[in-house]
Amino acid sequence: ASKTQDSTEQIQDMIQRLQSGSQSALETMQSSLDKSQETQQRVEATREALLAIITATQTINQMNAEIAAAAHEQSEVSADISVRVNEVNEHTGQLAQASSDNKQGCKILNDKTDRLEKLVGQFRL
Repeated sequence: ASKTQDSTEQIQDMIQRLQSGSQSALETMQSSLDKSQETQQRVEATREALLAIITATQTINQMNAEIAAAAHEQSEVSADISVRVNEVNEHTGQLAQASSDNKQGCKILNDKTDRLEKLVGQFRL
């Protein structure tokens, strides 16, 4: 009878260890499942953040392209304005020379008019 008692106690001890091991395994699996779900949520949040970064980067690239195009256009307009200002300066110089020539011509014409008046005055009766 004592052997049966010992065997029964050993079996109960084994069952208790199996139950304890099963409970521990169940707790470990539940913890792993919780961590897996948490990791999945973090991966999804990271994916969304990366998509937002990609979208922002694409927007920035588009803005940079627009700024570069506008800067190029402004550069062309500035070059055109510079050419036109140089043309205006050249024409202004030409006008100044023509004005000086006209002034000189007027002086010569006045001198000749004065001389002609003197000559005509000599022939008066």
